[in-house]
Amino acid sequence: MDWRATTDPAAQTDLDFLLRDSIQLAVQGLAHQNLAPFMLVIANTGDRGLRSLSAPIADTGVDAVIAALQNEGDVADLRARATVLDVRVREPFDGDAVNVRLEHRAGPAIDILVPYRSTPEGITVSTDSLSAARDTPRLWPGTGS
Repeated sequence: MDWRATTDPAAQTDLDFLLRDSIQLAVQGLAHQNLAPFMLVIANTGDRGLRSLSAPIADTGVDAVIAALQNEGDVADLRARATVLDVRVREPFDGDAVNVRLEHRAGPAIDILVPYRSTPEGITVSTDSLSAARDTPRLWPGTGS
């Protein structure tokens, strides 16, 4: 998936920032055995924010989590966001993963899986083994590439 070839440098910077910080915050949550779904956002003004669920939701599927974390004015107010969930996968690897769903107003929607292992010594995140695939644009459906 060569999303960088068709994405402007400013959008690439936003997505890189969101991915890096999403993984860092996820590792902190995993270390405390509490990785609740969260969303990092970048407003049109450049302001950055963190959204988390105040209470568990019944449906923990990605669309339900995104809907629970999304605000009514996001289409107009945001330029990028990352939704982060703790998932168990069988493909492209078998095990636990941090799922980061990136989306940018001016670029692609990307579904990233970052494998991790929890041991008595702590959490080991394998960013070298992450898997990226094109995702469905949800907030800005006409901009996906």
